Amino acid sequence: MVPGFPGLVRVTKGKKVLHRPAVLDSPSTSPSPALAPPPKKHKPAPVEQNPPKAKKSTNKRPAQEETNDPEDGSPEPSEEAHTSAKRARPDVPEHDHHVIRAYMALDHRAQLITRLANQYEHLYQAACLLPRSAGAYVDYEKVLSKGLAWYGTYSSEDPERKELVFGEYYEVRCYFKVIKHRFPGLSENIEYLRQDPDLVTQIAHFMHTVAGKACSDDAGRVRRYIYELADWSDPVLKEKTARGFKHTVTGRLLCPITHMDDFDEDPEKFCRLVRDNHEDRVWATGDDWPICMYKMDEHIPGNFQSGFLKSRLLLKCFKLIFAGPASVVPSLMTGTQKAKGKLPIINRFADPTTAISIYSIVYVACLTRYALNAQSEWYDDDGDFLGREFVTTILTIALRDLDWQKEVTAWYKRHVLKDPRGQAHPPNRRTAFSAIMGSTAPTSSPASPTPVPEDHDDQGEDEQEEPEENGPETA
Repeated sequence: MVPGFPGLVRVTKGKKVLHRPAVLDSPSTSPSPALAPPPKKHKPAPVEQNPPKAKKSTNKRPAQEETNDPEDGSPEPSEEAHTSAKRARPDVPEHDHHVIRAYMALDHRAQLITRLANQYEHLYQAACLLPRSAGAYVDYEKVLSKGLAWYGTYSSEDPERKELVFGEYYEVRCYFKVIKHRFPGLSENIEYLRQDPDLVTQIAHFMHTVAGKACSDDAGRVRRYIYELADWSDPVLKEKTARGFKHTVTGRLLCPITHMDDFDEDPEKFCRLVRDNHEDRVWATGDDWPICMYKMDEHIPGNFQSGFLKSRLLLKCFKLIFAGPASVVPSLMTGTQKAKGKLPIINRFADPTTAISIYSIVYVACLTRYALNAQSEWYDDDGDFLGREFVTTILTIALRDLDWQKEVTAWYKRHVLKDPRGQAHPPNRRTAFSAIMGSTAPTSSPASPTPVPEDHDDQGEDEQEEPEENGPETA
């Protein structure tokens, strides 16, 4: 038992184990020694009649010969009992017992008053931000269990790292780092959690359920406002099930960028073949990115990264989720309707600039595509389109082209944040004040770009090899 954590209840393999401090006249955390039975007052029998009892009593140590441990005050057991106790009770890693108790109390079904009483409302709010920080397709149990096991063991010589494919290796490594930074107490109690798989499973289930609710709320919001954001005029598109390849407007937005010309030749036929799953259809798969993700006036034919993830519709949906409806919905911006007085999601982050990452952009891209299809409920897949494939292919490109990744995130920061960091004044800018002062120098120092904080707590890792919190990165 680690000093300083009295009365800590740990869940190990489904059983509760109560650890109490060892003090004088109290039960020790080690098993008590076997004491000799008190002498019987009846007439002793001949040795021949009861030899086993006589043999047992002669081998027992008298109770009065026991000594006290000067350190913890508990009775010192025999050498055999002390050895077996060490084997049966592994040392508990140092940890914050307040955090662990809050983790043990996690219940996704609990109401606000219960979460406040058990002091984990802040953990609930942190879990709500996880899909907005990591994405919609995070396997929390796999990421936590393998992330804890692999933490501190990564190397630049890992074969999976050199492949630069966003598979399980990067999924666990990158998502775990995001969760580690976003979920309070996790990074400080890694060693403890490594030895308590049951608690890790409980935390993962809590994250999965709460994050799913948050994702559902975001999807519902995009679904509700997509008609206004897209500036559609056909009232038929107000019905969700009338969208997708059932309508040529949404069908073109969902058409793969590589088949835009095929669509424009005969939109009705194109949509019908896809809708009917015809063998001659164009396969609208997750790795063939849709037109709705592209800013077409920047797109260069044949260069499928140009203009990608910069469409006007996608930017509006991002603002809708992170800055709130009032920032982008025309009826709310003009005051004809009243927005609910909720704090924008981006303001729930300690540093709003860290809310914008390649993960959050891809997350909104998934929600946007869902709002355009004809499915009445959220599903990972839509016909030939696989959601996970869509995400992993984009993040693989982000791994292999860091300049593109940084350029896209910087573009979103400029368009989403009111006072985005990293926008420097033009050199030698002349202002009214500088003219009066007889100088052409800027009146204030330009805001310098804010570097993403490096993580130096991964023991045993090459610091240059660690992916950034705001996106997958390689050295």
